[in-house]
Amino acid sequence: MNQNWDHTYVTSSLGDAWGCYGRSAGGMRLVWHPGDRDVADCLARPDQMAGIRYGVTGVCHQMANRILYPANRILVSTARGYPWSRKLWRDYGLGPWPERTGCYSSEPTSSTAGGSSPPGGRRAASSRGSAVAQDDHLDPHLDWRRTAAEHGIPLTGPVIDRLAAADRELKDRQTRLIFRLDNHLIEPDTYLAELNAAVRDYLRTARSVLGGSAYTSIFGSDATDPGGLIDQDVFLASEAARSPATRPGGGAGGAMP
Repeated sequence: MNQNWDHTYVTSSLGDAWGCYGRSAGGMRLVWHPGDRDVADCLARPDQMAGIRYGVTGVCHQMANRILYPANRILVSTARGYPWSRKLWRDYGLGPWPERTGCYSSEPTSSTAGGSSPPGGRRAASSRGSAVAQDDHLDPHLDWRRTAAEHGIPLTGPVIDRLAAADRELKDRQTRLIFRLDNHLIEPDTYLAELNAAVRDYLRTARSVLGGSAYTSIFGSDATDPGGLIDQDVFLASEAARSPATRPGGGAGGAMP
């Protein structure tokens, strides 16, 4: 993997391994928490990608977060490159997440690997199920204030305004690219090249506004080249495998015991 990015996947103490395109070994543990492996396995179906369309609605960071949801909603946020992927796809990926509703709605209570089931089992947990992954349009001002507080970096109002404007521009470019890809107006390789260009422009702006030290603290690297955030071979293969009928418009790992 590119030195700026960590590949992520999920394992359980029962021997399960939910890989992202088959890569489910090696690296180091990032996070751990007891959780319901049956719900995790349900969320991962049908292809271990947890409903994530690779490179479009998320990457392996968001896939891992979805599968880890029943483990107290822990995130692989310490993975290298995570702050960059989060800018594009948030914590749980873009768009609907119908699997979350379905996987929390079943009646039976199953024992939690590594711990006991919560009172009421999945029935009690069903309130956590929602068909929406998250609000895709988080207020960038609020997000930057929270980020500044988390890192102990004082950011003035004008600085936050400039960063928020850059966030909105990145989101607009990303949204337009997804629309063009889904409607067969551009090929996947063009989508990837233009998305990388949009991220590169965004990161350069963020570094210019924040300054080198604050930028490195927040993004975990002084780099501004997103190459490798989306694995080109994986992305092109996954898009090629999508039939026209299913297309709109026509290593490190987290562990769950």
